[in-house]
Amino acid sequence: MNWRNSSERYGSVAKWLHGMTALCMLPALGIAAFLDTLHEDVPGDPAIYFAWMPWHKTFGFLVLCLIVLRLPWALANPKPAMPDAMTRWQQSLAQAAHWSLYGLMLLLPALGWLGTSAQQSSFKLFDRIPMPYLLAEKNQNLSDLTYEIHVGLGWTAMTLVAVHIGAALWHHYVWKDGLLRRMWIEADAPDT
Repeated sequence: MNWRNSSERYGSVAKWLHGMTALCMLPALGIAAFLDTLHEDVPGDPAIYFAWMPWHKTFGFLVLCLIVLRLPWALANPKPAMPDAMTRWQQSLAQAAHWSLYGLMLLLPALGWLGTSAQQSSFKLFDRIPMPYLLAEKNQNLSDLTYEIHVGLGWTAMTLVAVHIGAALWHHYVWKDGLLRRMWIEADAPDT
């Protein structure tokens, strides 16, 4: 098992970071989408909202921690080469999508934490561990602005994640070019 990436496959560290990021980002985005469906006329709405929000924040904070590890690793470890069948524009688009996802994984939790801090509202990791505020005083205007940007970028992230998953499945089931297998843990086994 190789820790570092090779020209053909991702290393075990990149695979682990990718998997852990997905395990945190997908619930964070899913909870956000669910919370966006809640309306004032839904019975028990505030209770539902406040029951799920700590978990959205927790998963978001975990994504932030992972991207702080993942970004330097990605910069220090070149990605395996793209399949030869991909045109230059497809490769450029794939790279732009990947770097956009990295940016969103950094910006979304940072803006969420900043908005929570500006509002001086509670942020407990795993609904248990109090997290510090990034600001000393309440600033509702800053909170409103950061949340507005956070929500807009959240929908952008959901779209990009869906495209990312769709492209991976397209490569695997339609083009059958082995691109997806490079990220699987069992990809370290010889091809059969």
